Amino acid sequence: MGRERWTYEEFHELHEARGEPSYEEFAAWLEVGARSVQRWLTEPDKRPSQAISDHIDEKVRQAVRDQLRWLPADQVKHMDRRDLLRLLAAAATIPIGGGSSVWNAKLPRISVATLDSLEDVTAVLASKYNTSPAHTLLGAAWGHLEEVSGLLKSATMQPAQRERLESIVADVAMFVGVLCMQSGKPTQTDAHLGLAEKMARQAGNMALLAQVLAEQALLDYYTRPPDQAWDDPHPRILLLEEAQTLAARHAPAIVQMAIGGWLAEDKAAAKDAYGADKALEGSGQSLHKAQAQGPVGKGFCSSSGRYSGWGEGKLEGFRGTVELALERDSAIDTIRTSVSLRKHSNSRANSLADLAIALTAYKQFDEACARLIEAHMIGLSRGSATVFHHVLGARALMPPECDALRCVRELDERLR
Repeated sequence: MGRERWTYEEFHELHEARGEPSYEEFAAWLEVGARSVQRWLTEPDKRPSQAISDHIDEKVRQAVRDQLRWLPADQVKHMDRRDLLRLLAAAATIPIGGGSSVWNAKLPRISVATLDSLEDVTAVLASKYNTSPAHTLLGAAWGHLEEVSGLLKSATMQPAQRERLESIVADVAMFVGVLCMQSGKPTQTDAHLGLAEKMARQAGNMALLAQVLAEQALLDYYTRPPDQAWDDPHPRILLLEEAQTLAARHAPAIVQMAIGGWLAEDKAAAKDAYGADKALEGSGQSLHKAQAQGPVGKGFCSSSGRYSGWGEGKLEGFRGTVELALERDSAIDTIRTSVSLRKHSNSRANSLADLAIALTAYKQFDEACARLIEAHMIGLSRGSATVFHHVLGARALMPPECDALRCVRELDERLR
């Protein structure tokens, strides 16, 4: 949390998150004077001093830690004020350990406000995906999954609310699965994606199911040895074709774009040029729709998909991988464009690995090694097992005769 003074708007949000207590009650909780609290709530030009703002920040952190006990303390410590306020407001309506106003110890009930709050917590955690290494989010994501799963087992609710809670469980389980995949935990990835699939089917959430199937296809790729990842892509193609059919009917355009692109890559790996080009064309059409609809468009988009950077140079990345697999001369230029467009670090690293493969085909080993070292550094900073997988796969494609080159020896030294 940054050292900015609290604004009039933020202080009102905090007051609302605490249930709009009286000036005296709010002041007692904050451990400040009631007259000061009244001024901060009624006079827009009055703001707490920096010292008092820091004190309020710590009170908010402590309140979030007290009410969402499964959140790691270190993660709460580094959250910004906006996210902490959102979590504090959400915690007020989530029945956790009997401490909530909506919790009945004999018969726990789930309200619409509870479901909204659970989704808010998921969104706050998933929004960190682009900026935090996956392994640092796992503790909080696991805790959240345990909480929502426990509510599904123990609480009473209307059928429509149960379906929505099942979708929330599926969404969180998929997010945990993605984090496990990035953290190099394939067994846990498989288990959590299996739970996500079960819950999505149970909830009838076909949009989310399409996204889970696509992640299961990616898991197939990442559980293979790096030098064999593109061998026999047919199991992935079957999953992605099922996902594509579901997405076309139920999912937002941005999801259709991603699934179509992954399908195009695997069709190209199977040397099905027609199928790859057709899937890539459909992916491009979906991207145009998505750009017209906004960041994620209409319909259900998983939390992991919403914050994973789909669309940012992704289409050019898909196109470059397809052209590379089909040995088209345009591959290098397309992949360079993808690298320049991609902002999400993992995606950029994957494109750098693809660029290294294309450069290797033209015996440009110095630049190929430089790009792999750059990708490897991103992988180290993110703790990303999937990036390391791509880098090792690209290195495996370098011919044996280049092993003695200085650039290759330097690369191998870094990869040890």
